[in-house]
Amino acid sequence: MQTWWWLAPTLSVIGLALGFTYFWLGRKPKRIYYEVAADQALMSRGSKQGWADLSVSYAGEIVAEPRIVTIRFRNAGKVELRTDDYEEPLEVVVSRGRVVAAYLVFQADGEPNSERVQPARQDDGQVTAPPMLLNPGDLLECRLLIDGHVVTNVRGRLAGFKLRPQPVPVIYQSALQALAAASIMTLPQTSLTDRVAERLVGAIEGRSGPPDPE
Repeated sequence: MQTWWWLAPTLSVIGLALGFTYFWLGRKPKRIYYEVAADQALMSRGSKQGWADLSVSYAGEIVAEPRIVTIRFRNAGKVELRTDDYEEPLEVVVSRGRVVAAYLVFQADGEPNSERVQPARQDDGQVTAPPMLLNPGDLLECRLLIDGHVVTNVRGRLAGFKLRPQPVPVIYQSALQALAAASIMTLPQTSLTDRVAERLVGAIEGRSGPPDPE
């Protein structure tokens, strides 16, 4: 009888573990993550030194400080985001810059191709996405051409859903910290900032977005 004294507590622990597992697998979180997938200056005022005649234009309009910015939304939950869940639409708001042009790209989870989507609204300061179905794993990118030194914010109100920045996985955090430390020790001071930024971006660019729509 004493030989089996451990059986009851062991079965209790197993039961608790199984119960927690079933609970975890049965959860249906509602999450929409967003991230700045790209933020690249094509030309700054400082880069024009010695190239006074160099200019960038779009549709016949001069863009003094062109910048490409991509904001990516992803349904990271287990429940589809339906069109009637939008209490307020998904919007990208731009300050310290002006939206010159914008379009959206949608890619369904597991599909190799993407499709282009027109914004529901676009003006100098913001781009609004139309309410659309986002199944778990689906991606929606907002691609902007901006004139100026941009600061972007994301807003929206979705019934039952949490709209949150894309969390950085622990493995990426460790890699970024290691790369930053290595850069600080090995790079000359004059190029430190740019080179550290390049390495940090390179560490996370393995997460690819939807391809350009045909």
